[in-house]
Amino acid sequence: MNHESSYLRLAQPLILLGFWVFSLTLAQAQDLSNLDEGPNFKVSGGLNVNQVFYATTSDVQRRDPYNYFLGGNISVSAFGLSVPLSFSYSNQNFSFSQPFNQYGLQPTYKWIRGYIGYNSLNFSKYTLAGHIFNGVGVEVNPDLPFSATVMYGRLRQAVPLNSEEANAQPSYRRMGWGVKLAYTPNGDKYELSLFGAADDTTSLFIDPRDSLVPPDLKPQQNVALGINIAKRIGDRFNLTLEYGNSSLTRDLRSPKVESRTLQQVYQPVRYLNGLSPRKTSTAYYQAIKGGFSANLTVLTLGVGYERIDPGYATLGAYFFNADLENLTANVSTSLFDNRVNIAINGGGQRNNLDNEQASSTSRFVGSASVSGQVSERLKLNLNYSNFQTFARVQSRDQFAFVNSLSEFDSVNVDTLTFVQVNQSGSLSASYVLSTNKDHPMALVMNASYSGSSERDNEEAPSATFYNLSTAYSYKNQANGLGITAAANATVTVQDTLRTTQFGPTVSANKSFFEKTLKLNASISANRSLSNAAGASGWLNNFRISGNYQLRERHQFRLNTTVLNRPKPGEASGRQTEFTANLGYSFSF
Repeated sequence: MNHESSYLRLAQPLILLGFWVFSLTLAQAQDLSNLDEGPNFKVSGGLNVNQVFYATTSDVQRRDPYNYFLGGNISVSAFGLSVPLSFSYSNQNFSFSQPFNQYGLQPTYKWIRGYIGYNSLNFSKYTLAGHIFNGVGVEVNPDLPFSATVMYGRLRQAVPLNSEEANAQPSYRRMGWGVKLAYTPNGDKYELSLFGAADDTTSLFIDPRDSLVPPDLKPQQNVALGINIAKRIGDRFNLTLEYGNSSLTRDLRSPKVESRTLQQVYQPVRYLNGLSPRKTSTAYYQAIKGGFSANLTVLTLGVGYERIDPGYATLGAYFFNADLENLTANVSTSLFDNRVNIAINGGGQRNNLDNEQASSTSRFVGSASVSGQVSERLKLNLNYSNFQTFARVQSRDQFAFVNSLSEFDSVNVDTLTFVQVNQSGSLSASYVLSTNKDHPMALVMNASYSGSSERDNEEAPSATFYNLSTAYSYKNQANGLGITAAANATVTVQDTLRTTQFGPTVSANKSFFEKTLKLNASISANRSLSNAAGASGWLNNFRISGNYQLRERHQFRLNTTVLNRPKPGEASGRQTEFTANLGYSFSF
């Protein structure tokens, strides 16, 4: 008997349990509510039509002069099941989508939910984390502090080698199963999850002499154990802990081993005899994430820690970041009857935990914010953040290393150090000019700065960005008229290049006919100054838009834009572009 057969036989009790609970679910659902309520047949959907017109005074057009788009969707539902259909058509392409390629059902009766076909479940970020499977599953969540979820299905279908299609990705058929048990007394949470997956070695024929076989195409097997705890200690303290342990066999064809190594002894998943194989390509990984927070009288404190072994992987997730260690901390407080709020956050991250990589990276993130309600009319906000990255790459003479007599011999090592620093800060102020609810007026000002610098063994390039903006807003609640006047200035400095942009913007909006018709118009003029050739000039923009709602089902839209700007690459020439978008939507 091969290893895959014994592996599936050990998982049969879990599979049979899932089918038994799911059959009970269907029987109860058919006997009661669904049949009494009837089919409950419903049809809903919508239709969208959009036309885009474009014209320019330039000899070069940035888009086609006319495009149209037609799209729609319809959903038919009965007995609690729905079938969605959608299509889109334009003068450039046509597409149609329907759900029957991958369709999943989730019948529900009271506190029991079933999964049939294509679905996804999330047990833990370290075990089964949202991977789509084609099979069955059952989730039991009664009105008790207990719940359970089981699943079994195909995670990946077999894709044969195809020499005629270069982009084809061959793969083995992969089957997976999972169990999750949860106990949630008094708001606390204790979860235990177990996930397993294995490739079928007979689902794909591999000729070792075939040059088209990818080197990483190997049948794999995985068993992952997850523990998740959230505990509330009194009224002020909270503790969270998440642990993952994964056994990954990267090639099921590798020979078995019976001896235990020191690494294997301290891996809990190793003791799942029969589910976790011991082969020369089998490796064990651990991951842990914890957090603690305290809500004190005047302070709120929090710390977090996460460590993921290099190489950690689970076949229940599409992507996974491994080989990292994170440490975070935060503190916040409120002063003067909550009129002033202060928050400080910081953290660090590093990789190359086993010092086996040629390069290592360390990161530091820090931020602080202060907000204050100075008066009933004036509010201030101050923010600052700092992000630093430190990377070190070592390159040594491999020939000298191989021929050295011992590890203590002198070997030439070249080290490249790279440091990147990003800083940003902002200050904003808002002042209420009028507290009249019928005619509110406000003034807002924002100033921001961001800069980045990079330094290695030779160069130190940098970039700096400054922005200052202010805006005045007025609203007449009686007739629906709103007016906004704003000004903006931006300065960008990068090495020897300096660019300045500034200009005003005025906009107005108004609603008519009990707010069924809304119109908006805006005009802006921006001046650009730069020490680069041909990069200075005025950019003028004028926009008008309208939206009309007819009887809740019909909507008409019109958006027009006129843009006047310098011709690219010319010192004195200018061009004007006109764009209009006319649309209609219908829903039922």
